[in-house]
Amino acid sequence: MTVVMARPPEEIALDDVGAVLRRQRCADLDALHTVIEENRDHLRPFMFWADQSRDDTAAFLETGEQGWDAGREYGYSIVDAVDGSILGAGGLRRGSRPDVVEIGYWRRADAGGRGIVTALARELTTVGLSLDRVAHVEIHCDVANEPSAAVPRRLGYALTGVIDRQIKAHLRAKRRYQKRIQRLQTMSNSASARFVWPEHVTRPEPVDLRMDLAAAMERLSERDQIICRSLGEGHTVKAIAERLGCCRDTVSRAILRIRQVFTQAGLRVWIDPDYSPNAKHA
Repeated sequence: MTVVMARPPEEIALDDVGAVLRRQRCADLDALHTVIEENRDHLRPFMFWADQSRDDTAAFLETGEQGWDAGREYGYSIVDAVDGSILGAGGLRRGSRPDVVEIGYWRRADAGGRGIVTALARELTTVGLSLDRVAHVEIHCDVANEPSAAVPRRLGYALTGVIDRQIKAHLRAKRRYQKRIQRLQTMSNSASARFVWPEHVTRPEPVDLRMDLAAAMERLSERDQIICRSLGEGHTVKAIAERLGCCRDTVSRAILRIRQVFTQAGLRVWIDPDYSPNAKHA
């Protein structure tokens, strides 16, 4: 009988690799940021946050504590069971659907070969499927990061899709801008907010950063529009090529053209996944 949990345990032993998963706390700031600083070159190719500052790490830990208490995400440090040093980190977070959780992970450059990431992913898969209302566990990783991509294959995960990196960057920017707008609205509208706008300073207005996809799509050929929609739906280059009856190089060249169109439209904006051509946009 499967035990259903509202929250995962704050500590999980990884006895077979001599490590422990320990809930991340704000008190971990110095130790965690030191590991990040010492491994920037190792992390930079695949982790967009590799160059983050100490303040960024502090904000990450604070947000993580709040997310744990709210049931949104569960971050762990991978700690050596003998000397207590941080070997890496990982965790679970609620995915795009209520019944999905996602696993993420990273490790120090000198912590390879011990199987700590595989052990983490194995335990968090079990824990994730034990959480209330969770039916699926996903692992997202860069396809070019072969050691990372090997972990889900080793655990029996099935590859269900490849996400275009540029579109993923748009979606990440969307979340970042949404948080900024929420902070602006809180400061502007909440009577209980700690910040009070000086009378001589003009209050900034929240910016609508949606991109008019209809206008951008009109600049693409009919086949490029099909390729663009297929990428947005998560289809691989190979699957798109088979569908259109062309080679993969043809699809890859089309992707470059599509990216150029969106670049000209401005990459500082994000693509609205709920976009409707019939909706009114500012």
